[in-house]
Amino acid sequence: MTYTFENFICGVENKTAYSFSKKISDGTLKNQMLYIYGKSGLGKTHLLKSIEYEIKSKRPEKKVLYIKIEDLLLDLQHNLRKNTLVLFRKKYTNIEYLLIDNFDKSVGQTSLLAEIIDIIDSLLCFGSTIVCSGISLLNPLCSTDIQINGRLLSGLNAKIENPGIELKMKIIENELSLYNMNISKEGIEILAGELDDNIFILKGTIRTFCNW
Repeated sequence: MTYTFENFICGVENKTAYSFSKKISDGTLKNQMLYIYGKSGLGKTHLLKSIEYEIKSKRPEKKVLYIKIEDLLLDLQHNLRKNTLVLFRKKYTNIEYLLIDNFDKSVGQTSLLAEIIDIIDSLLCFGSTIVCSGISLLNPLCSTDIQINGRLLSGLNAKIENPGIELKMKIIENELSLYNMNISKEGIEILAGELDDNIFILKGTIRTFCNW
């Protein structure tokens, strides 16, 4: 599946994150730090991948990179072992749009996060835009995490809330339309009330039902 803004189902619960992401992708918001956070399965990765897709499709001259924090830290560790930290810094400070997913999974990586802070600072000075996602902010008891939290909160931040009945109904209706299936509004409302708030699980349940 290709993640795009067109197939992202928007509601009051995710409207702010969607709006900021869209404005970053079309260049309306520049030289920004955006942190999108909320529980797993609510669409954070979808938005980051949509930004990447939109920029690559409509502004191919721009340098954009989507990466999970786990892969970024592994790359950093690899370059530290090979004593090629200069190459690592050059690789990541030459990007106009850096999109880092699962940022909260970096908790506990104190020495490595210090280098990530330097990368973030360099990019912002260069005029780049950084978008990060996570479930929450990092551990405030760790000094390095306090520094990271400071960077994350120094720019824009948007929380995605659990989907309410209306948003879940829209998601269910969209999934059903992909299979040309029709269910009454009352039936969809009952499903929305019973199904999981995790959008991945919700969609999976509907797809299973449609293929029964």
